Amino acid sequence: MKGQTMLIALVLVIFIVLGTLVLLISTVDVFRGDDYIKLHSNSLVTALLKTDSGYGGDIEKCKTIADILYCSETTPSWRCGDTRCGEIADSLVDLYVQKALDPKLDYSFKYGDKTTPLSKILTNKTGVYKVNQKISKKGQDVDLVFLVAEK
Repeated sequence: MKGQTMLIALVLVIFIVLGTLVLLISTVDVFRGDDYIKLHSNSLVTALLKTDSGYGGDIEKCKTIADILYCSETTPSWRCGDTRCGEIADSLVDLYVQKALDPKLDYSFKYGDKTTPLSKILTNKTGVYKVNQKISKKGQDVDLVFLVAEK
């Protein structure tokens, strides 16, 4: 009798565990399509702007990629280390975006009046997602536009 009770209790516990797993799995919402692109794009731009540039020099103009982009637009001849802000912005943004962006996506990155060299032309594509950001310092703004679309 004691063995039967243990067996019934074990079967009951297994059913409870399986029921809980089915309930949890059924409530998970997977990001697909547009939701995935929106989440990925917003996260990428936010992380990109806060990333340390790795360049020395003036902390206000060279510390983060946002600082480099702002410097590139307002004082492009300023040097962070041995390289001008404009040159750093062109290469560094593309480097980071290519490493972090899903390979199935194309992008265009515009900051101020400039566009990064590896940006694609996405005006003719459908399903383009746009992320707008603004870097503001000392009463001056630099607008950023990041466009993403499936290849």
